[in-house]
Amino acid sequence: MYRRAFWAAAFLIGFTPIIARADDSIAGQWDADLGKGKLISMTILADGYWLSENVQNGQKVGQMAGAYEQKKVNDKTGTLVFTPDAAKTHVSAAHGAARVETDTYTLAQGGQLLRLVPGSGGVMEFHKQSQ
Repeated sequence: MYRRAFWAAAFLIGFTPIIARADDSIAGQWDADLGKGKLISMTILADGYWLSENVQNGQKVGQMAGAYEQKKVNDKTGTLVFTPDAAKTHVSAAHGAARVETDTYTLAQGGQLLRLVPGSGGVMEFHKQSQ
């Protein structure tokens, strides 16, 4: 019986990285200043959940939350697929409807800079905030 429990635990531990949707490399509180009074504050949790708040000229214009999937190429680059949860997402008409977004990411400056390149183009640079 103990042997069966041991092998079951070994099996689960061995496959945990495959099952995991994300990891600690991108987890944290990130802020991006997009210029012209536009700010994004984003919290990424290692369990595959994220939330963000968009502010323009001091006014909150969007709040989104949902799940994300991380596909690492190496320790510093990969792809993030953000899937908003409609029940936890509130955006203004000017902001537009929330939709699934696929971004290529790069970590730089010792993990303190998260550079996101959406499939639609452009670059957003998020700076990690101290805890």
